[in-house]
Amino acid sequence: MSTFKDPALGWTKRGAFVFPLRSTKRPNGQKGWRERGATPEQIAAWPSSVTGYGIDCESARLVVLDEDRPGAVAELEQLLGISLPPTLTVSTGRIGGGRHVIFEHDHEVCRIGNREPSGWPDGLNIRGAGGFIVGTGSQHFDSRNQPTGNWYEVAEDVPIAPLPSELADWLSTGSATKTVQTEDGCEMESSDRSCTETEREWADKYLREACDRIRSAQEGTRNQTLRDKALPVCSLVKAGYLDSHDAETALADAAADAGLPPGEVGATITNAIKDADPERGPRPSLSVAEMFDVLDPLPPMPDEADVQRELRLLRARTEARRRFATESVGAADRHSDYMTLDDLDALPAMPWFIDGRLPEGYALLTGRDGTFKTFIALDMALSIAAGIPWQGRAVTQARVLYVAGEGARNINNRVRAWLTAHPEVARADLVDQFTVRTSAPNFYAAGTSYEDLLHNASGYGVVVLDTLRRISGAADGNGSDMATVVDRIADLVRVLDHGTGGLALVIAHTQKNDTDTRGYSGIEDDADAVLHTNRQGASMHVTVEVSKQKDGEDGAKDHLTLMSVTLSSTDSSLTVDPQSLQPMPNETPRQERERLILEHLDAVRNIGAAAGEVVAALGGGHNRTTINKHLSELVGKGRIEKQGQRYYPGSTESEAIALGFRIEPDVSDADEEIDR
Repeated sequence: MSTFKDPALGWTKRGAFVFPLRSTKRPNGQKGWRERGATPEQIAAWPSSVTGYGIDCESARLVVLDEDRPGAVAELEQLLGISLPPTLTVSTGRIGGGRHVIFEHDHEVCRIGNREPSGWPDGLNIRGAGGFIVGTGSQHFDSRNQPTGNWYEVAEDVPIAPLPSELADWLSTGSATKTVQTEDGCEMESSDRSCTETEREWADKYLREACDRIRSAQEGTRNQTLRDKALPVCSLVKAGYLDSHDAETALADAAADAGLPPGEVGATITNAIKDADPERGPRPSLSVAEMFDVLDPLPPMPDEADVQRELRLLRARTEARRRFATESVGAADRHSDYMTLDDLDALPAMPWFIDGRLPEGYALLTGRDGTFKTFIALDMALSIAAGIPWQGRAVTQARVLYVAGEGARNINNRVRAWLTAHPEVARADLVDQFTVRTSAPNFYAAGTSYEDLLHNASGYGVVVLDTLRRISGAADGNGSDMATVVDRIADLVRVLDHGTGGLALVIAHTQKNDTDTRGYSGIEDDADAVLHTNRQGASMHVTVEVSKQKDGEDGAKDHLTLMSVTLSSTDSSLTVDPQSLQPMPNETPRQERERLILEHLDAVRNIGAAAGEVVAALGGGHNRTTINKHLSELVGKGRIEKQGQRYYPGSTESEAIALGFRIEPDVSDADEEIDR
């Protein structure tokens, strides 16, 4: 056995978790070291690439004075007015001198983490719960990841002494500021704040998700992804939500798994540490905390072994269902690729989650920024979850999973606003029916986040993906990469559990011309339905048009109105008015244009609008000459007023719209001439 395997085995007998190290004090490929540690058999099988081992301070019941400057421990004794008892001391091999002065401490009684109280001597750090130290017999590496030729060796071979009470009290009550010396020599200030269990779990999950995204980054985007994710993680460290060593180790491991060279990784993490701002980093916000009360909490992120085990089970269940379908079902009852007319007649009718709008399969909700797509998708999703009609249309109730890829910060208030607008639905009715996932899985690179979604989505009938861009990862939006994304959306639909199938509703942005979804043309070609949103200028009126329906009517429109709901003295949110004004039955194109003009002028009644502004507000497809004729006709009928070059609603029309009534446009020969 090598010089460090024997002492490593000794620490395991003490109950400590130990794990292999490579250069720069980073774990050598072993995941979950803090939760389980290496077994004696694993230690014996460590390869030659292992340069040493680490000891988890919490499981080993240790608090360690990490002295990087000779004399720092003596200054601490003078500062406290005590003499530290003899205890196990290890020379770290650091050029210029360095020691680990090791004490025993029960972290279950009083947890002491990595910290440095106010007035702490320079060059002296604490290693405690949440951190680790390098064990004796390990090689020492400098800040450039080069071996120094020195080793971690026992300097004072005496039993480990209990942590003196004076030092324990100060470490428990000292100032919350610390300066951590990272492995490359960069100092990172952080706060040893008292986090709640929810905040700590949130921060740990944030770190795991950041590392997942680094691992799944494609070549050409890996370094940028590391930069993008390392900065907020380091901000969490400085704010006291994460341990510095844990965060740096996790980032470095993820980058190494992605194939980045160590030199680039070290430089990128160093820059992130320098640039991190604890005041501007991510936070477990109040609205997210409230969502754990309002909505189903998200399942905890499993470790890698759990994910692989669940994936094997999922594949086994899928194969079992396939075999059951082919072997247990009689040939006469088996669904065939070849069907007679009688077979076709026996097929069930097309299932609709919202009658005439959202069928089973894959649907898109598209539109420019600011057209309230998320509010409309959420309105549809909650109506399906609650099993109530959407804008007068029948709904098939199903469990809904909402993937909030653009952040869940405001989802809770929007749900509360929706519930206020729908008093017939109790909040308890949604607890088992509506769940939010607060991060977007990568449908292009797949990986654990996507597989986790497939596994958990099997209990839902509808999944809303907000937005297409967020779930596409590093895919080329204009290339065949998006075909992979679309294929994986189809795979998601196949695992949904709602009778014959489910629905994936994807929110997507349109191009500048507002006619096509951004990127690959197959995005719309493969969809079973495409709904397009168009907002009328700065008003709260939105038209949702069925621009494509494989098994329904194209061109149908819903005219929705957004309403503001006051939630408290400080909070409010928008939601779709459940009694939005709908167009008159059999409305002609001329009547529709006239109605849109009246609604827009009512929305800007205080400032009015010039003819060009009206044309712009109505969006594409409206001829300026035609709109000018409509304006002249409406002025002649007294339904709108013209003052200078601006148009205003007439008093009668404005009052009618404000009260929720609609005045049916007149039909005359002159009006019909406009359409021709």
